[in-house]
Amino acid sequence: MVRNRTYEELARRLGPVETIIADIIERNGTASVLEIGAGSGIIMHQLHLKFADALEIYGLNRQFHHGNHQLSMEEGVEFGTFDERAVRFYEAHRTPMYLCADAGASLPFADGSFDFAYSQATIPFVRDKANLTNEVNRILRPGGSARIQVNLPPKFMLGDTDSLFKIEAGGNVCSIEAFVDTVDGLTAMTSEAGVQYLEVDKRPQNPLNVAPVSFEYVGDPECPYIESIYRLIA
Repeated sequence: MVRNRTYEELARRLGPVETIIADIIERNGTASVLEIGAGSGIIMHQLHLKFADALEIYGLNRQFHHGNHQLSMEEGVEFGTFDERAVRFYEAHRTPMYLCADAGASLPFADGSFDFAYSQATIPFVRDKANLTNEVNRILRPGGSARIQVNLPPKFMLGDTDSLFKIEAGGNVCSIEAFVDTVDGLTAMTSEAGVQYLEVDKRPQNPLNVAPVSFEYVGDPECPYIESIYRLIA
């Protein structure tokens, strides 16, 4: 998990997140950031080491066994992501903050809590993807934004589906990437590595006005991706 949950992999999938955070800090002096699906927290530590206490960073996981600061540091040193300087850094700085919740149900933060949020390789496991998208909009501050990876590369897609996040509109069912061209505040993006993600720009209202049609597990039970289909509400 450490090997593909480093900042380098995040940048490959979602672009220059570090630059986005640096720009926020330059404007405001600080930045409040949320990682949805933080795993053991390696990226959070890498970003905190870069920006120190100008960055307030939270990580959200569904499983309680994640979010162990000591384990995260030990894994980072073991795989060469950190060195002993990183361990000593936390003698003088607070550690990143972890919370446990189902991201598809609700995000346990007040409205307007964050300048920026990001998520990689997590939404395929989220049941209510539309609600997560709306929740991300809710917790962003005015002018805030988020980058949410929505689908996996084709070689990892399982079953007969080519998309795990679909919208039914006008009698047709299409992927979220095809649909969001009509939605204010959402933009479908593709990284240089070919990873598809949604860019969410803060809006006063929920960006997605949809009702659930079905949630279905697809593919290998050992890797339970969820295909989520919604119907557009007129």
